[in-house]
Amino acid sequence: VDKVYSFWPHGISDEARTWVVKRMEDGRITDGKAVVMLNVSSEISLLDGIKVESVLNVEGVRVVYADNLPQVTDAKGVVTITQDSLTLDIMAANVLANTTLTKGAITIPSFSEAAIPIIIDLDIRGTAKDVATYILPQYLNKGTALNLKPDTITGKVGGKILLQLPLYPERAGLGTSSYDHLTLLITANFDDVSQKG
Repeated sequence: VDKVYSFWPHGISDEARTWVVKRMEDGRITDGKAVVMLNVSSEISLLDGIKVESVLNVEGVRVVYADNLPQVTDAKGVVTITQDSLTLDIMAANVLANTTLTKGAITIPSFSEAAIPIIIDLDIRGTAKDVATYILPQYLNKGTALNLKPDTITGKVGGKILLQLPLYPERAGLGTSSYDHLTLLITANFDDVSQKG
């Protein structure tokens, strides 16, 4: 996956190319296809007439999907890229120390929007410590009000994390922090979870 830039030319889905080259590392592409359609006309530039849809099967990939959020590691899934969007459908992966993703999706519905929205939808199974760590200031800044102390939490958690935020809020005049515009929903099932103190 690290070498994807070498066969993906500049000028074709540039925002998607930049995101993939910057945010997806390691692993390998096991299979894939690309469909490129050209609208040849003397009235438009060649690059304006290109439409792309690529589907890549990947495994062992590390995804840095947003700054200051835990990376997804050892991901296996399918990346679908169009001229204006990207979706990584995850079949299996890891996040933090002891949490697995049983499925999930990382979606950028439109690279043409100024702030570029990203939607992260992850089904997780792991330790309560990892989930508490994920929502503390280091990452989402949501756990402080709940008085969470990850080092004293025990037990297991399964559930869903759904979040949406702009990748580049400054481009849309929204300030500089994506987390000021974060939408977060966590649905969890707890198994023998407790916190000391």
